[in-house]
Amino acid sequence: FGSNLIDTSFNPEIRSILANCKRNKKSYVYDLMNKTKSGNEIWLQTALTPIFNSNGTLIKLVAIDSDITAIKKAQDEIKKQKDEIES
Repeated sequence: FGSNLIDTSFNPEIRSILANCKRNKKSYVYDLMNKTKSGNEIWLQTALTPIFNSNGTLIKLVAIDSDITAIKKAQDEIKKQKDEIES
């Protein structure tokens, strides 16, 4: 289960995350810096959701990636401005 995700994920903790999704039967969301095929760095937020059948057997894992690069840049700018104000 999750072999495609394990092979393609840049997250070093992906095996643990997948095991937690399966064990806890809950979605898991994480942010991670990734590189595009062209070499650009982008921030992705990944939501992993395990899907179980009526017997409680995992039948699939859905992963949805969202590009949150603009949000991360805005957060960095706010932190920078806050640090400047405080100093």
